[in-house]
Amino acid sequence: MPMSRALWSKDGVPYLEPHLQLLYKAKGLRRRDQEDFEVALPLLGDARRVWLADALQRALPGHPWLSTLGGR
Repeated sequence: MPMSRALWSKDGVPYLEPHLQLLYKAKGLRRRDQEDFEVALPLLGDARRVWLADALQRALPGHPWLSTLGGR
């Protein structure tokens, strides 16, 4: 993915897109990562949910977030 699509910025500060950040957080499954997933999920559009589900399926098959993202 080009960096132009992976980042967004606010007040000149670049941030990683939430669905990409969640992929990084998924490996640890710390309590705060789960909380971030629950807060961010309603804000993700369909395309970003599908992207996250596909990436999780490839990187971490059987991850518990997959059932929430569409039962994969």
